[in-house]
Amino acid sequence: MTRLATRTAQVCALAALLASAAALPATGQTSTGAVCTSIDEVIEIARRTSPEASIATANVDAQASVLDEVRAGGRPQVQAYGRSFSGDSELSDTRLSNQAGLRVTQDLFDFSKRRLQADAARAEVRAAQAVVARARDETAHVAADAYLAYLHAEARQLALQSERDALSELAAALNDLSESGAVTADEVRDANARLAEVTAEIATLGLTQEEALLSLEFEVGPVGVGACSVQNVRSLLTGSQYTSLNTARTVELALSNDPRIRQADALLEARDAEKEYEERSNLPTLRAIGALSYANDDLRDDWRLRDQVGLEFSIPLGTGGAKSARERGAVARRAAMQRERQLLIREIEREARLAAGAYEAGLGLTQARQAVVDDKLAQFELVSDAFDQGFRTLEDIVEVRTELSRAQLDLLQAEFAMFNAALRMRMLAGDTH
Repeated sequence: MTRLATRTAQVCALAALLASAAALPATGQTSTGAVCTSIDEVIEIARRTSPEASIATANVDAQASVLDEVRAGGRPQVQAYGRSFSGDSELSDTRLSNQAGLRVTQDLFDFSKRRLQADAARAEVRAAQAVVARARDETAHVAADAYLAYLHAEARQLALQSERDALSELAAALNDLSESGAVTADEVRDANARLAEVTAEIATLGLTQEEALLSLEFEVGPVGVGACSVQNVRSLLTGSQYTSLNTARTVELALSNDPRIRQADALLEARDAEKEYEERSNLPTLRAIGALSYANDDLRDDWRLRDQVGLEFSIPLGTGGAKSARERGAVARRAAMQRERQLLIREIEREARLAAGAYEAGLGLTQARQAVVDDKLAQFELVSDAFDQGFRTLEDIVEVRTELSRAQLDLLQAEFAMFNAALRMRMLAGDTH
């Protein structure tokens, strides 16, 4: 092969590299086509269809039934009764050994013990409702994470496919040049090794993308994520009002909106009511009693309607230590719940600070990575011009082209880390819609 032919083959390889560099996907564009299901829509679908929330809703109904039972205990209680004996009435110590009737009881005053039971049950209902909200948020977060993982894998695939196409053209050109001895066998093997490495990475990303799609569809069903671009995510996440908040405000919103805090507050209220109830459990309960029966007086053999009304009270005087044990248990449960709430506040505050810090760091890193991409693109153009003038080799072009591709991948990595932090900030702040 003549020197002119060798140079022509090199220029052809360079043209392929230049075309691939120009075709590198911007981080704002990954795919086009049909209607895109936005990340906000995915979050809303996940919240609405969350299977964990359905289970938690059943627990709300169960706790509500406990509250209804407590309330029912404060209403008049009606009982039907009857008895019949034959033989010596003195053995049963009653003259009315044969009767049937109704008995009505109504608690009149119990030192608010039933109210405390209702307060505890009502707080348990609110805690169960907070669990439903938490389940919806967790499902939405899982779905949104899968959504971002899919787009990230897709964007990396597109960037690597451009590099693979360039390396494929380069490997073919080097194979042609090796026949004339213009390049060594090591150079050919190196190009083929790079091509195999990039091809394997693309295949791995394909698996990652498939796993993310399966996870997403498991949570929300089939969605049009394949038609979405990074720009769709950028505008919805980084453009959110919550990403402009400082760390202190993010923490404040997280502590006021997180359903875990609402659950802990409700459970602490329930433990307070239970503790106060146990403290009052030895106080008397006053109730009204009324009875109407059709009875036979054994001494007179006289069947007729009889009625009775009155008041009664009951005071537990001795329980063998059971009352003090229940009271100690209530105090311990209340202290444990209070400590759990304090730890939860610290955990949520830590999560909010980490999310806000990760977003700020991700924003700065993304800007730095973008600057690196711009510099590498400018360097690539300079090296290309130098190659045309005979001052740089084809290997120099390949090296800079690879560095440009890796800079693009680093930019994608930084940007999606920022997206994940922005998503976490939004959800901690209570913006899950």
